Parts: sequence; C-alpha cells; structure tokens
Amino acid sequence: RAIIVLMHSPRRMLLCLVAVFLAVLAGIAPAAGQVKHYTVSISGIGDKALVEAVRNVSQLDEHKDQAALSLRALRLRTDAALERVETLLRSRGYYGSTITYDILRPDSSDREIALKIDTGPPYMLAAYDIVSTTPGEPRNPIDVPYETLGIDTSVAVQADQIIAADSRLLASLARQTYPLARILERKTTVDHASRSVRVSVSLDMGAAARFGATSLDGLSSVEPVVLERAQSWKQGAPFDAGELEKTRTKLRESGLFSSVLISHADAVDVNGELPVTIKVEERKHRSIGAGGSFSTTEGLLAKAFWTHRNLFGEGERLRIDAELGEIRQGLFGNFRKPDFIVNNQDAVIDARFAQEQPDGFTSLETAVVGRLERRFGAFYTGSAGVGLERSLVDENGNEEDFSFLVLPLSLRHDTSDDVLDPGKGQRATLAFTPNIGILDTDTDFYTTRLYDAVYLPLAEKKELILAGWLRLGTIVGEDTADIPANKRLYGGGPGSVRGYALNSIGPLDSQNDPIGGRSLTEFGTEIRWRAFESVGLVAFVEAGGVYDGSVPDFGKDLQWGGGVGARYLTAIGPVRLDIAMPLNRRNDVDDAFQILISLGQAF
Repeated sequence: RAIIVLMHSPRRMLLCLVAVFLAVLAGIAPAAGQVKHYTVSISGIGDKALVEAVRNVSQLDEHKDQAALSLRALRLRTDAALERVETLLRSRGYYGSTITYDILRPDSSDREIALKIDTGPPYMLAAYDIVSTTPGEPRNPIDVPYETLGIDTSVAVQADQIIAADSRLLASLARQTYPLARILERKTTVDHASRSVRVSVSLDMGAAARFGATSLDGLSSVEPVVLERAQSWKQGAPFDAGELEKTRTKLRESGLFSSVLISHADAVDVNGELPVTIKVEERKHRSIGAGGSFSTTEGLLAKAFWTHRNLFGEGERLRIDAELGEIRQGLFGNFRKPDFIVNNQDAVIDARFAQEQPDGFTSLETAVVGRLERRFGAFYTGSAGVGLERSLVDENGNEEDFSFLVLPLSLRHDTSDDVLDPGKGQRATLAFTPNIGILDTDTDFYTTRLYDAVYLPLAEKKELILAGWLRLGTIVGEDTADIPANKRLYGGGPGSVRGYALNSIGPLDSQNDPIGGRSLTEFGTEIRWRAFESVGLVAFVEAGGVYDGSVPDFGKDLQWGGGVGARYLTAIGPVRLDIAMPLNRRNDVDDAFQILISLGQAF
C-alpha cells in the first residue's frame, strides 16, 4: 500500500530517495578528524618471516594511502584483516593465538594501527586418520605410511602439509589399483588441552581397477609402434598410476613430442578394466644449430649440426655434426635406433672423419663403430660394440698408417639433474676398449678409463653448488712409443686441467711438445655461485699428471691449476668464461694464463 501511495506522489518519492541517499552518504563520508594516512605496526612475533606473512595477508598496508576513512570504517577494515590473520596463524599450527589491536592517535590525521599478536605454542599433528566409507561397505581404516604422505608428526601442523597429503594419498591409492578414489570429507579436530590436531579423511575408494584397452591420439608421422613400445603396462594387469608416469617420461625423453597426456576413463567397464588414452602432439622432427668455443690454447672452434629425430617413422635419430677449428676439423655422424629388438636397448652407429693438428703430432682418422646400448633401471647404461678405425699419424716427421679392430665396452651411472648445468647427482663412466691391430698393424693394446663427477647442492635453487671430478686412465699391452700418438693419454686444456695448454701436462720432447703417456690421473673441484638471476660465478682448483708407465704415479709430478670464471645462464645452458692459471708454472713451457669460452659447464 505504501508503494502505491509513493507511485501516486512523485514529491514524496523524491524526498524518500534523497533521504536514503543522505543516509548512505552519512555512513561512508569521513567524519571530523579524517584519516588520510595511517601506519601499521606488529608486535609480539619474533619470526621475521611470519611478521612479513601477517603484514601481507592483513592487506592493511595496501590501502593506507588511499582516500580518507572514518574511524568506524578503519575499525571495520582492521576487524576484517584480523580474520585473515587468524586464518593464517591457524594454517601455521597456531590454534591458540590471540590477536588484539589499538588505533593510536585516533584524533590525528596520522593514525597507527597497532596489532598485538600472541601466537601461543604451535600445535602438533597427532594423527592423520584415513577411513574408507564406500557406500554399502563397512568403514575400514586404511594404512598409508606417513612418509608416503609427506607428514611429519614431530613438527607443528601445517595446512599446506595436510593439503599436500590429500593429493599424495590419492596418488598412492592410484598406484595400488584404486585410481577412482576420491576424498569425501576432511575433518580437523583441535584438542586445546593437549595442543594437538587430529585430521580424519573419509574416502570413497571406488572400484579396484585393471588396465583396459589403450587408445592412441595425435599421431601424424610417428608410427603407433613407438607408443606401443613405450607403454609399460599390459591390458588386464592391476592398475598402477606409476606406470602411466613411467610411459609419459619415456615418450617425453624420446624428443618426438612437444606434449604427452595420458588419461584414464572415469569408470571401469563391465570387466573391471579402465580404458586409457595416450594423446600426443608431435614436434618438428628436423632441427639445425650452430655454436662454437674459444680458448687461448685451441683458438676458435666453430660447430654446426643437423638432426632428424624420426628418420623412418619409428623414432630413429640421425645427427650430423661438423667442426672447423685451428686444431681440429671433422665430420661426425650418429645414428640411433631406439628399442632395438627389445625395449630399453638401442642400436647405435657412430662414424667420423677427422683431422687433428695439436702440438706433437698430426692425424687423419676414419672410423665406424656400431654398438648396442642398454639401460638398466633409471640410472645405469651399459654398451658393447665393435668397430674399425684407420688413421694416418705424423709424429716428428715420421708418418705411419694404423688400422684397428676396436671392441668398446662401457658402463655409465648418471643421477645428475641437468645435461648442461647439473646441480646435484653424480656421473660416472667406466670404459674398456681393446684395440686389435689388423692389416699391416701388429700393435695390440687395451685402454681403460674411469671418469666420475659429483654435484653437491649447498643451497636451494642451485644458488651454491660444490662440484668435483676425477679422471683415471691406463693403457696396457705396448710401450708408449709403439702406441699411435693419437691413441695415447694426454692432460691439460679446456676439458682437463684448465690452467695449461692442450695436451701439455706430462712428458715433453726436446721441443717441449707433448709426448703423451700410458697412464693418467686428473682431479678438480669447483664452487659455483649464482650471484644474480642470470649470472653465476665460479672458482676452481685442478691438478693432473700423465706418466710413461701403465700405472699412474699418484701424487707425483702433478701440475696444479686454478682460476675463476663467470656464467651467463640461458635456457639452453650457461655460456662459460674461464680464466685459469698454472699454479706451478714450468719455465718456457706454460703460459701465464688461459682463457676459455664455451657453452655448458666445464664438467
């Protein structure tokens, strides 16, 4: 009835609208003693990181310089901020905290909001209980180790830890035939008497599943057999989500796809099987690239490559490299047939035509080597091969042809986290190569090499890394003079002790040219510091010795080097600049320093 009266009385309607507008304006308009600025202080917390978190979550600082506020509006804003702060403290395990505040200098235009926080002692996580409440079945407790869930009951309960535990719980069940499990409810019970928290999770386990049929999607030039070989499960086997991740990793590492998505259906079929779909997006299979390096001992070295990652449709990779430098020129080819005969076994063919002219000798070499390379688990790779090598070697004007049947064997252990810029892990390789003389060559010798590098992170996010390396080598079967100069062991240079010229460590002839030897020992350590986002600094010390005998004289006649360097960190690895110096410099042999520029870490 009142609405009808107002509609028939425009004057009364106008007066009412004005009254409403004035009432609203009175609620938001600043009163006498406006607050144009205010400051925020926080007391009672000694943890600087927590103080900063409280300041951020309160959002009081974000608006302190905005338009004027009434004292009532400022209190409303602070009350809302305290609710957010209380939520933050509870997420950090402070369930018994008390928060109060005062507005100091209330009649001033420069007021202060003084927060006083007593966090109280942190509450501990008493238990994380898991119960299956699948409809139609009795409630069954489920035992999942706390280590699997990432839960530590010896520290204060953390909200992010509980949330992460939920995800880990479902992931654990998905590896144990229950990929359809879902969390129905998570209940948190706080016991203030014991200052502890108990979390109870109710689950719908869903049906136990077995792997169903696999469908493939997204293939173009890659043959389906590539995905079928990578698939690590068989239809009918108990479902294990870990197998999906294993297959996804293998497909990504193949270099054939820019994206790999493996998903399963939302329900099992009538046979209790869960269909799986592998969806991929192929990347471009051809690529070219170029690079180079410079050192005062080797000069400029230009490099270029061409790669085809899917030569015949089944992931066959062909790579051709070319090098052109003052000391080394060559053409190199590498062909790899993945999963040859059986999974995790590749057939590899290497070919090279190269010329070298270091101090002491020149060589022209042609070689073809084929090998089988097999992966054992996640970190080990073994290989065995056979090949032919022929070289023309000129040493001090004495030119000679050599032909060898080579039988390379190797075992590699690699837990490093990055090819060009490792921050943790280890790389170790043991290689043994018999060289059997054929045709006009009656020289037989056997070369053994051991290489090991270790990377130890000293801070998070690769900010500080301690790296070390060791290299040992020995040749048995012939005297040094009977071994071709290009097959002997040498030390010094960019891939060795950086303070010395290429191959200059060890025995020298009357012209101070390197002779090489039958045994080798080298080692070094380097500290790597990421000083800025894209700039790293390093300092290193290295040493090495080359000996005429087949057994290294450990600790004897070592040449020591050291230096500093800078790294410009890019998406494809660091650009490296090193300045190295010989620490026990030999007169008329060693330069005062060496400069090296290249891509990737030194080791």
